[in-house]
Amino acid sequence: MIPYTAWIQLFVLTLKLFPSFNGADEIQVKTSWINLESVGMYAKAQGMKVEFISIEKNKPLLTYLLIPWDNISMTGKEADISSLLGLPDLLCVTPFAIIQERYIPDVSEGEDDVVFKEKITTYIDELLSKDKYSRLMGYKDSFTLGDHYQVISMRQYPYMVDLSIAIPGSAHLDPEYFKKEYNKTMIFVSMLPDRGNVLASWIKAGDAPELTSVISIQDQLIQMFEGYIATAGSIRNVEDRIEFYMECKAELLDFLSSAGMDNAIKIFYCDLLRRLLAVPDETVREIQIDPVFGNYQPKETPDVVTDYMPDIQQDIETIPKAELENFYNLVELFNDYKTRAKQNPGKTVEGNVLLGGLPEEYQPSKDELMLAEIGERIRKINDTYNDKDIQVYCNENGLNDVVLEYVRYSFIHYDVMGSGRFFYVSTQETIRLLLP
Repeated sequence: MIPYTAWIQLFVLTLKLFPSFNGADEIQVKTSWINLESVGMYAKAQGMKVEFISIEKNKPLLTYLLIPWDNISMTGKEADISSLLGLPDLLCVTPFAIIQERYIPDVSEGEDDVVFKEKITTYIDELLSKDKYSRLMGYKDSFTLGDHYQVISMRQYPYMVDLSIAIPGSAHLDPEYFKKEYNKTMIFVSMLPDRGNVLASWIKAGDAPELTSVISIQDQLIQMFEGYIATAGSIRNVEDRIEFYMECKAELLDFLSSAGMDNAIKIFYCDLLRRLLAVPDETVREIQIDPVFGNYQPKETPDVVTDYMPDIQQDIETIPKAELENFYNLVELFNDYKTRAKQNPGKTVEGNVLLGGLPEEYQPSKDELMLAEIGERIRKINDTYNDKDIQVYCNENGLNDVVLEYVRYSFIHYDVMGSGRFFYVSTQETIRLLLP
């Protein structure tokens, strides 16, 4: 069993160190466990409320809520706001918790308040690795999920799937069905009626692999981190804290190695340790590079299909250029690959989250990627040539009222120190072209 409250408490210990680490003695950090019913949610778990309070004005500047992974139902105003406004309070979902930044009404702000709020949000974002965990990994709209649900939209993040589902037209909410579809993540499901109240729920579909991998040593890990944070609380100087971090990191790596943990787990918990000790990432980037990745050079060019699948390069070179004189041949080739792509579709596989992947990854086939490349060249002709010239060409070559539909893929990479560089499909977008 994962002790989510204990892991969350580690983050709270670091949050309480914000004033000393940032020279902000004017700020007090107040924390308390609260019943989720008080904020319109219903679950067995409690949530950790964290308030950053201006001591002089005796008022909260920012309030956060850290909710352990659990099954949560939402009703009334909370469900309506979250569903219809796109989860406005949600900061991100991490392997440890659902993180909300709660709205504080009627708070007048002075210049000092604005400065402090910027410092607080920067501190929070780094501690929680917000940019990483709020990264949109995939989007899809207007599709049927199995035989049961009419999905209005689906957004997928590293540890969260956000589903908006139409009522009527869909079955009643079946948590077990969604757990099978999207495992090892938190699923936010909004059931949207034509009129009336929205039904919204968080569904826990297993635990994050980073936590399940260390179940046998989780108590010792938590105890080690508690000790590290307690000591770091007295080290205000960031340079001294970096030195302390390096000492703790060496001890942590020895412990994880003795427990038989793999390199990806070591990377994850060393980065967690860095954030819990409030050590800025850029100050330790060089010393964190593993010898296995010793010749590391950052990739500064856009991620393209040949990065994702290098052996497709020769096939792409056979595609005619995006020129009007090649329009007919491109359409013929498109139709050929449309058939091939149907015969040789890609597949959804279990992803390696520790290496930057989603819990589930779609791996398109070479034929699907080729179809997308051909479609993009046809689209480029449509966008760059004069409409009248295209109309004349299509009239002469029998291409009038031809509809071409394909999926356009974009890609992203992650450099995992000690493991290498990994490329993934980041988005899939359906493109529909109507020739004149």
